Amino acid sequence: SIGEITGVSASASVFVGPYAAASPESATVVETAEAGSVTVSWAPVTTDVNGNALDAANVSYMVYTIDEDMNLVAVFESNVTGESVTFKAVAGFGGGCGIRADKDRCRSRHTGDFAD
Repeated sequence: SIGEITGVSASASVFVGPYAAASPESATVVETAEAGSVTVSWAPVTTDVNGNALDAANVSYMVYTIDEDMNLVAVFESNVTGESVTFKAVAGFGGGCGIRADKDRCRSRHTGDFAD
């Protein structure tokens, strides 16, 4: 019998899956011809937070407003796709409007206000 051979133990942590999508680099909010209705448009997100390429077709967006307590309030119940969306704006929100990109449920957040 040769006996028991024991090696040095080791462990490692590994991330598996997509990184969070980067924030849209620009966005615009414009009032439409219908009073109180706005169109929010943005540049498509094509990279993750580390600068790796993403297929823009696989990225969806969360459109939100910021309430008077600076909480994010989703405009829609689910994420939207494409590069723009039109909706009836609600008066009385104090903080502005923003966009979040979502790649396979990994989100990044852009919290800036956008000029009209």
